[in-house]
Amino acid sequence: MAPPPRRNSPQNPTRRKGEEPWLAASLRPANFLPGLAIGFLLGLLLDLSSSWKPKGRPAPAPAAAPARGSSSKRGSEGSSGSGGEELKMVLVVRQDLKMGAGKIASQCAHAATGLYAELMSSNRGLLRQWEQLGQAKIVLTCKNQQEMCCLDLKQFLQ
Repeated sequence: MAPPPRRNSPQNPTRRKGEEPWLAASLRPANFLPGLAIGFLLGLLLDLSSSWKPKGRPAPAPAAAPARGSSSKRGSEGSSGSGGEELKMVLVVRQDLKMGAGKIASQCAHAATGLYAELMSSNRGLLRQWEQLGQAKIVLTCKNQQEMCCLDLKQFLQ
């Protein structure tokens, strides 16, 4: 008695005449190009709909979570950033945490990039204005948490 033939083995294909594998049929230009175009248009539509926001009053941008030992704040607290006013990013470093120069630089970079990413998603107009006005950044030092909370940033921003 002969062994039964194996199904779909490379030596013994069991395809009917004229039948293609599913991948070959999917990659034919008649099937692939319309699918590619539809997928691209759907992706573009979904991307545009997620970035569209109603034209009301812009929501204030929340400050990025400050890194340990540094704090980042917007230069013009409470303003929406319209009107051509100068914007500055203020980074405050606490001296009581005993960080070296490299660690301070690293934490300031984390705070700056975190705030940048937050503004990219929440308030692009404010970010664009800050970029166009030279991307001003100010770094201040303070002795401890209490002194940092009592800082009047407006005196440093003029």
